[in-house]
Amino acid sequence: MESEEILTIMQRITRDFAKLIPQVKLEVVSSQAYQARIKGRPLLPHEDQEDTETGLYPLRALPTSCMILVDLEGTRGLVEKEAPQLRGPLVEGLILREIIYMAVCIQAFPDAISRTEAILRRHWPLQYTLVKDLRRF
Repeated sequence: MESEEILTIMQRITRDFAKLIPQVKLEVVSSQAYQARIKGRPLLPHEDQEDTETGLYPLRALPTSCMILVDLEGTRGLVEKEAPQLRGPLVEGLILREIIYMAVCIQAFPDAISRTEAILRRHWPLQYTLVKDLRRF
């Protein structure tokens, strides 16, 4: 699955949820920039890119800014491990989990993680099955 196709799926689902979270945006960054943002420190120009940690979950909802940070390269690497017929639903599951988590956080429901998983499991069982074992939280 090409990066453009992954991004198209993510943009479509983000648009679908725009009524629920009107200000939601996707921010696509490089793997190195994503890791630096998640770790909470800037990426310095002289850093050896080989020293950066790999294996981070490639999407992260940032509820306070209504932003979903996307490491497209990391997402593509994760998606390519699946059978071709499951790649689309996996991408859907990845972005759905972040959008639902953001919606739950914005509405200040208690136990946002469990509530997110329950909503995804109830309404998108195939996508939930594909992402449930991927460590997100």
